[in-house]
Amino acid sequence: MSSEPKPTRKEVKVTDETEVRVHGDSELGYESNPDSLVISNEEEDLSAKARTAALALEDLITSAIDRAKIIAKEKTNELTRRAEEGPGAMSAAKDAGDISRLGPLVEGLARTFEDTMTDIRVQSYEEQERLLIGYRKLLEEQINVINSRMHFVKRIK
Repeated sequence: MSSEPKPTRKEVKVTDETEVRVHGDSELGYESNPDSLVISNEEEDLSAKARTAALALEDLITSAIDRAKIIAKEKTNELTRRAEEGPGAMSAAKDAGDISRLGPLVEGLARTFEDTMTDIRVQSYEEQERLLIGYRKLLEEQINVINSRMHFVKRIK
């Protein structure tokens, strides 16, 4: 015979949906009743851990859904606000985002443009007209290069 103590067992008997009876080891009889279930403390602990894990998972899913609702509401409010400001505001915000992605390159380009315009202003009016026409042609050619590059990139991807 083994010297190990027998694990404590409990019997849970569900007689109907409103009544559950729990019996200790001393009250257990060893009858083979299909309505009875005998479980050990280890099994009971495992069952409690499983219930705890299920509740934690449910809480996690609930909090994720609540967070998603909050984000969706914020985005909806932002889009509504932009739509009320008009279509120009939406495109301006998109353009500002596109430009900001270029970062320091755009700052240098804008600074060069302002410096060029300042240099042209100090010339006589006839010279300003000639320089501005030439500068506009240069910018138009640069725009053509940008458009060609965009067309190329769209075709390649």
